Parts: sequence; structure tokens; C-alpha cells
Amino acid sequence: NGIALAQPTEEKTGLQKAMKLEVQGERTVKVTHALTNHGLWTVETSAWALTMLRGGGYGVLPLLPKGNHADGDLLPGYSFVPWTYTDLSLPVWDLHRDFIGIDVPKAKAAQKFGITNYPGWSAYWVDGVTFVKYAPVVKNATYPDFGCAFEVFTNGEMIELETLSPLVKLAPGESVTHTEHWGVFDDLKKPSTDAAFAELAAVVGKWIKTLK
Repeated sequence: NGIALAQPTEEKTGLQKAMKLEVQGERTVKVTHALTNHGLWTVETSAWALTMLRGGGYGVLPLLPKGNHADGDLLPGYSFVPWTYTDLSLPVWDLHRDFIGIDVPKAKAAQKFGITNYPGWSAYWVDGVTFVKYAPVVKNATYPDFGCAFEVFTNGEMIELETLSPLVKLAPGESVTHTEHWGVFDDLKKPSTDAAFAELAAVVGKWIKTLK
């Protein structure tokens, strides 16, 4: 149950992009992105999986569990990477202990940031429907854009949830794949409070355990 799509090889890069979507049950789609080098030389690249969703909703980026300084947790866990046009003082960014909210209607100009490590999933709630996107972070891998495994963009009219594969060097004829799972859930509250986020995180945690 699915579809496979491939574009013609790009003349300038020598890369061919392909995408396979497989329906898994009632609420899950497995998405496999592929890049193949049909050029004459080795190319360093990353599969960039960008999902665009309409505006009017609320995005969620979960953060890694907190450490405890008193227990000896003295090292950094991840980095935030803002783009040059990003203004973290704007109300579009809704900061919480365990997640960062993206209140899309409050973005009056383009905003984007990335993160180097996170639990592997992000979500977008709009009109009572929650879309979840999951792609686990590859430990100790090198990612593009100062190490970003995930990036989010909004301009107030839409939002992009973007996962990335680690950087790879593709020799002529070689390919790289990057796999995501998409899920759709009804009847969840807007995850803009700690309680609503915790409910969403519990649902997503159970869902991730079912993925193949």
C-alpha cells in the first residue's frame, strides 16, 4: 500500500531524488527519502526531508530529558542554531521546560532555527488534528548546518518540519536513504501547556514503539 516517486536527475548536481510512501495501519505512513549520485565525482550531501503544513496551528519540538547538576551532569546536551533572520524575542517562540512551542499565527516574519539533538519527533496541531513526524537521531554522526538533525521554519502562513540525514560522501552510483514515519492523531488538546504536551508525548511514545 503505497507509492514511489522519482524525479529526473538534476543537471547541475548530478543527484536524483526519490521518495517512497508506504501506508502502515490506520494512522501511520513510512516515508523513505533517497538521493543517488549519477554525476562524475563524489558529492558530500545530506537528505533534507521537509514537510510543509498550513498555518493557523501550533508546532512542538520536544527537548531531551533534563539532567541534574548535583548528580554530576556537567556537560552540554545539544545546541540551538538560529538563522540570521531569527528573532527569539518574538511571541512565535513559546519556551517551556520540556519543549519549545511554535505559535505559527504569531510569526509576522520568517523565522527558523535548528537543534543538534532531540528525541527524534516533532508535532503540529491544527483544528484538533495532530501530525507527528519521527526520524531518530543517529548517535555520533555529523549533520549539516552546524550539526542540525532537525530544523523548523515558519513565516506565519505555514510551517516546515525538517529532518535531516547525517552528511555522507556519495561516490558516483552510490545512494543514501533517510527514513521518517508520519502519524496523524485526533482528539488531542493543543499542546501549548505542560499538561497537554505531556499527554501528547505519552501518545507519541507508545506510537513510536509500534513502528517498523
